[in-house]
Amino acid sequence: MASYDSYVRVQIPTTSEFLKQWHLWVHGKVSKHFKRDQDRIPDSVQRTRLRLLSKDFVSRWFFKHLTNDLVDLAEASAMLGGVPVTNVGALSPAYGKRSSPDSLWRITDILQFAKFDYERYFYTIQNHTIDTERFLRLLGYGKTLPNGKIEISLSDYGVLESLYRQGRVRPSEFTEHCCTNLKYIISSKDGLCGVEGCGSKHFSRGFCVAHYNKNRSNRCDECGRGKESLLSKGISLNHRWTDPSVAKAVAKLRWNDSQLSGYLRNWHNTNRIAKLPRYIMRPPKEATVDAGLLKYANMIIDNDVINYFKLMSRSEDAMSESTKHSDDNVFAMPSKDSNTEQQSSASEDLNIQHSEDTQDLMSIIQKACLTPEEYAVIRNADLDEMSVKEVSERMNMPVSKVTKIRNSALSKMRTVALRAVS
Repeated sequence: MASYDSYVRVQIPTTSEFLKQWHLWVHGKVSKHFKRDQDRIPDSVQRTRLRLLSKDFVSRWFFKHLTNDLVDLAEASAMLGGVPVTNVGALSPAYGKRSSPDSLWRITDILQFAKFDYERYFYTIQNHTIDTERFLRLLGYGKTLPNGKIEISLSDYGVLESLYRQGRVRPSEFTEHCCTNLKYIISSKDGLCGVEGCGSKHFSRGFCVAHYNKNRSNRCDECGRGKESLLSKGISLNHRWTDPSVAKAVAKLRWNDSQLSGYLRNWHNTNRIAKLPRYIMRPPKEATVDAGLLKYANMIIDNDVINYFKLMSRSEDAMSESTKHSDDNVFAMPSKDSNTEQQSSASEDLNIQHSEDTQDLMSIIQKACLTPEEYAVIRNADLDEMSVKEVSERMNMPVSKVTKIRNSALSKMRTVALRAVS
């Protein structure tokens, strides 16, 4: 049997440590996609670094590809938030004795004990609506099939019914507006009605049967319409959601994912992984993880840069429809019609001397993250109404370069303007 001495420590870097160590490598991987417009490379590198940080890609890579590796006793306990693994009967060391500080523990066993769910652990709340099956899956019920579909049992709909009765989650009919209802009160710890002086048993949302839905001085019209909409579909607190006919209607509802914040970690003792181990134990011949980590990082970088190119293409296509409205001081961008709620093309004057929206214009310039050269060209050529030749003479650079810098700056500003109205 292998011993502790036959293994060596392999460091697992944090995302910040990786970006510091491999800064030039990341820059090179981003640069290879730019055959032209190489002035955009620094901004693209910075955006890609932020993308890697926001995804916490080192943790994602580790829990997807290194679960069969080993950790020592100290790191095994640290992964569980300081819980001594020697006291956990469900876990057994892969090598060595349980009480020995030189014992080695398999990461797969630790994740299984912690009820680790990769999909739920790394889900990012985006404050948008998702369907019922996806919502239940992120609550920890059902399972994802190899073809990507989600399989939900009939009894799982009872979980949604219970959470809905408690007022913890609500369908999009109640969440996609600015609600003016008073907040629901919580029932007392002994299960009685939350209304002071009432000794009746709690029925739903903190109230007994007598006080339910009668303690609101400010009713919300939108919530009333949402309740009527659910009732028309055969869904209410009087229905059992585990009934096949009701479950079929519930499956068509949508739910805002911001309500999942309290259920992705430690919900029913799931996903109890507190941190990534600082190192793993491997034989000397396999004492590196750089190849796999760089391959995973390269995949994320390629996807991020390509998606940015697609975004720029869509922006340029949208702007091409209104080229005829543009000149040196004007460019066209889509705006939202208050009557039709659809995007249409509208010309917006970017000249600061004639624009009524000076603050919006300066906000666009700030959000566009222009380089010092781009800002200087835009300020002189567009805001101070200087000709390109005059700007060229003032900045002591060729007219062709001034034109190129100005076009780059306008492209960035158009992208920001499109995002603002979309």
